[in-house]
Amino acid sequence: MQGTDSSDPLYYTSPDLAIGITGFTIRNPSTGKIYFNRNTASPDVGQIELLPDVPPTNGICYILPTEFLRASAIACQIVITNRGDEPISGIKIVEEHILQGVPLQRYDFDLMFLAPRTQNTWETLYEPEFKRGHNFEEQALAGPWIIITSLYISDKLMLRNRAQLKFQ
Repeated sequence: MQGTDSSDPLYYTSPDLAIGITGFTIRNPSTGKIYFNRNTASPDVGQIELLPDVPPTNGICYILPTEFLRASAIACQIVITNRGDEPISGIKIVEEHILQGVPLQRYDFDLMFLAPRTQNTWETLYEPEFKRGHNFEEQALAGPWIIITSLYISDKLMLRNRAQLKFQ
């Protein structure tokens, strides 16, 4: 499992994928402010746009308030559903942040196990060093800030999504 390169697909969904991302929340853990939310348990928050040339199931553009850029930490929560009848283990999520074509940071997450026919919530807290860089806010506002998220099961690529962050 390497980072994405020019030979990797821009987006991908394996026909064998039994996992669904059924909810997503971005919030400031210090203030509790929710910047974005899509899940069945609470009301929608935030705006989105479609990405050109990427199906909506594999790509989205989040429209976030500029205060997001000044938050020292960000919490992201996903709801992962195992739609299959078999347990799933060996799950790895690789997330790559790229700003104006320059890699910012890569995160690797290992998820232990998803029981069959279950819905699971997983949250991570980001305290990104790159947000402390010179002119970061100005560069982020100019964009594009791209996030490529790849999901592997037993080292096999099963899903690749592309997100873009815009600010207003």
